[in-house]
Amino acid sequence: MSAAVEFAAGIPSRWIVTLRSGAVMELAADAYSEADGQLLFNVLVDATADEQDQMVIDWRIPNNPRREQQ
Repeated sequence: MSAAVEFAAGIPSRWIVTLRSGAVMELAADAYSEADGQLLFNVLVDATADEQDQMVIDWRIPNNPRREQQ
């Protein structure tokens, strides 16, 4: 992803995840959930429509009213 988006909840937390294979992954996320034995990590960002076209969007929150004024 080459888009530079604004983090909506501040800088995400750092997570160290050990995969079933034993490999270790470091990532940044605001939250996580579990579904069907898989961990789903989330990052909240404020992104324009063009920026969103460059990402996989799994969930959306209502538009940011601040953007409407900019």
